[in-house]
Amino acid sequence: MHSLVKNVENHIRTHGLISPGSNVLAAFSGGPDSTAMTHILYVLQETLQFHLSVCHLNHQLRGAESDRDEEFVKQWACEKQIPCYIARQDVRLIRRSEKRSLEEAARFVRYRYFNEIAQAVGAERIALGHHFDDQVENVLIRLTRGSGLRGLAGMRPRSGIYIRPLLCFRKKAILDFLVAERLAFVEDVTNQDPAFLRNRIRQLLLPLLEKDYNPRIREALWRLSLNIQEHLEKESLPIRSTVRRDGLFAYPLFRLASLSRSELIQEILWCVERICGDSTGLSRYHVAGLVKMVREEHGEMNLPGKVKVWIDSYHLIGSRNPVLLTDLPPWEYPLCFPGENWLREAGIFLNFEVAPVLSKPIKGDWVVLVDKEFIKPPCIVRNFRPGDRVMTGGRVKKIKEVFSDLGLPREWRSRVPILCDRENILWIPGVVLDERMQVGENSKSLLRIQAGKRTR
Repeated sequence: MHSLVKNVENHIRTHGLISPGSNVLAAFSGGPDSTAMTHILYVLQETLQFHLSVCHLNHQLRGAESDRDEEFVKQWACEKQIPCYIARQDVRLIRRSEKRSLEEAARFVRYRYFNEIAQAVGAERIALGHHFDDQVENVLIRLTRGSGLRGLAGMRPRSGIYIRPLLCFRKKAILDFLVAERLAFVEDVTNQDPAFLRNRIRQLLLPLLEKDYNPRIREALWRLSLNIQEHLEKESLPIRSTVRRDGLFAYPLFRLASLSRSELIQEILWCVERICGDSTGLSRYHVAGLVKMVREEHGEMNLPGKVKVWIDSYHLIGSRNPVLLTDLPPWEYPLCFPGENWLREAGIFLNFEVAPVLSKPIKGDWVVLVDKEFIKPPCIVRNFRPGDRVMTGGRVKKIKEVFSDLGLPREWRSRVPILCDRENILWIPGVVLDERMQVGENSKSLLRIQAGKRTR
């Protein structure tokens, strides 16, 4: 057995990365790092008593080369008789729609795909091929961007469902292993493209620092990340928050009142990680704004990744799908249909626009395109009533259950506006649309409905 395989086994055992009997999904790009990791996991299956499968996402960024990588992964999995899951995503299209950089869009799509496959196949762990040199480059990149402590802490051997079996091993050791075991892999030419910051860090800045400042700069940056990780673990606050389903997060403000500014920032970042998955995309502007919101107990802010955070009912609230709330006790209003409706007392608007064809893009959390023929005027907007039901998931479901699934606090339920016609509940903005209203092939007339809040 090659020494790297034994060392990786010890690393896995030391950090408890894989439990006996678990399912491990390896993110396999076909490059040298993921090839070495996946092959080592394949070798260790019996020793560590786990089940291995692999997944590959074709980003469709490099034409024939992307297809070559996909075929390489398929062939490897076929030869080893390992379950293999392949998907393709047009990352350039998603980059434009999400307004992200190409690197950010690729990472966003990749991790979303990993999570979806892991959930579908019941994998308890997703293995990534990050190694020692990746960690060093990450820390240096974040240092140049003025990152906080959490950013400089870098990657951990285990982060939730993700594990990194190669994290403490140098790139040279990985390449030597591939040569010694005569393992084929594919090369991504973009890894040499100086247009990407990571490549400039690797090719220019690190060699300069080694030559003119510290020949052991890589080890120094690695120690820096470990020191910060240990510091954060010692200073970490007890988990006192509640994460609700579907990404809605509520944190009582009174629990933050007695914290120092540094403690408050750490706890806010913890909250953001529960909503977004990580907090590394936050700038100092975002952090300062969040602290100000909490201290003043009011306000709202949009965060990277289309996440909204706001203060309501003495809670810090965060969600990827913010719920529209009114400011009134039980109420009901007739609506002009079609037309514009400004409900001053409720602080919201609800507008209907007939659209025989899709004339305007559908954007936002509180706008939908529906089949006009399903609506039976007159229309009203009102708040929740006991016994309310809506068609969703192929069945009629109580609105109370929908709110419960969303994790909506009970005291908010009477504040959510519900759009109805004379027979049915049609739409709850940001929550659920009756399936019978969805546009289909036979829809003859379309209706664009938009809701929102306005300052009085």
